[in-house]
Amino acid sequence: MSSVIAFVGTRLLAEGPLADVISVARQALASDATSSILAFDAVTSRPVELDLRTEAAPAAFAPPSEAEAAARGRGRPKLGVEAREITLLPRHWEWLNGQRGGASATLRRLVEAARNANAAAGAMREGKESLYRFITAMAGDAPGYEEAVRALFANNQARFDEESNAWPSDVRDHALALLPAALGLTPSPLDAVIPKDRLAEVRRVLEAALPGREIEVAERMSMGLSGAGVFKVVLRGAPYLLRLDNPTGPCSNPTRQYACQAAAAEAGVAPALLYADAEAKISLSRFVEASPWPTRDVMIPALGQAIRRLHQTPLFAESLPYFDAMDMILGGVGQAAILPAATLESGLDGYQRVKGGYPAQDLVSTHHDLNPGNVLFAGETPVFVDWETASRADRFVDVAGVTNWFAADEDEALNLLTTYLGQKPDAREAARAYLMRQVNRLFYGSMLLMAAMQRGQGQTVGDKEWAAIPPFSNIRHEMASLSTAEGQRRLGCAFFKEGVAGMADPAFDQTLSILA
Repeated sequence: MSSVIAFVGTRLLAEGPLADVISVARQALASDATSSILAFDAVTSRPVELDLRTEAAPAAFAPPSEAEAAARGRGRPKLGVEAREITLLPRHWEWLNGQRGGASATLRRLVEAARNANAAAGAMREGKESLYRFITAMAGDAPGYEEAVRALFANNQARFDEESNAWPSDVRDHALALLPAALGLTPSPLDAVIPKDRLAEVRRVLEAALPGREIEVAERMSMGLSGAGVFKVVLRGAPYLLRLDNPTGPCSNPTRQYACQAAAAEAGVAPALLYADAEAKISLSRFVEASPWPTRDVMIPALGQAIRRLHQTPLFAESLPYFDAMDMILGGVGQAAILPAATLESGLDGYQRVKGGYPAQDLVSTHHDLNPGNVLFAGETPVFVDWETASRADRFVDVAGVTNWFAADEDEALNLLTTYLGQKPDAREAARAYLMRQVNRLFYGSMLLMAAMQRGQGQTVGDKEWAAIPPFSNIRHEMASLSTAEGQRRLGCAFFKEGVAGMADPAFDQTLSILA
């Protein structure tokens, strides 16, 4: 028995080696002695009796003792053969005795040939029996059970998926995991990487987008701050990007997101969107093979030009207005009490002054989150990915984000802004860019700190820790550490600290006066 799966009621308790499942089951019973635990062989779905009374594994599953092994009788242990009586007609014996190797060797060859010839049909039959055992035990009283059984024996995958939709999620997930073997389907690389509760939808979307193409490779890509599932899938040698998005929220709407990406792809700054299902929140795009970043003298103006092309696209649909979103984000950081109180108060005061003094926004189509994880280069051409927060917003939102992440100094910041505008900025354009950069620093500082908090790094930053953290521009080389909670916390503090410092600089008041 390779693996066991156990449930408490309809909730998955544990899956793995028998000894591990027994250990978890004992803990569950210690917490609630009334727990009803059912266990199954994870492959055959035959019931497994868990002996929870002692630390020892059940005797039924212990390996045979040496005495028991010796008592198995004569034979050829090295081959694992076993002597039993068979009866045949004389002509059968005559034929067998005339074959190479004699009767026994010939019979073994015949049995193996028959097994191999019927292996696929046998595996499919065993898969059906396993799935039928499992759903009868765990979903026999669930709505749609009888229709699901009919769909199973009719080899109707879509119907089974539909009829099992109302079952308890853990029961349904395991049933869907058993379904491919029951239908004789070749195991898919998707099975190992896609969450079980979304596997059926992913298969449907891929078949609709690229009908009849076998999936050769599926691997998870690194995740950004959005938390969406991003996967590279290869079909017939061609790579694609599969994205599983989050539920719709104040700043996230798949319908808007996919429309924005499609428009940006037309402008040449986003991967081509091949298929999107807003209801299932799944999309398939061309895979962009990222090149190393070009030299800075090429990269900075290329980014400015790419932002300008994006902003020239037809106006995206509106999401939560930018300053309303910032109010919500900064409010979340305040409630979490991560930052020193005086620092947070200083940042909020400076933000409110920008919000009150910033002129009417010049709305364009924006990405909203052009951090290095969302900017790829195909040769020397920037490609923007992850369009979850895209919407219409002030043009300097994107300019500020790219400047803060990519510009190493003020000369590069001016180069990027000049390239974006197509001319040297006037005083008001420079002022808007400067103020939005400070707000953007608070934005990324807050987002990184909240991400670190969700990963267990949510304790308040003490004065000593705060004093030791340099501004972000001094530790830009540490961006690789964003993959860790500690790195997110440190860089989040660095971003917020740089924003607070910028708002305390005399140039901040001078800039506000220009726009007044």
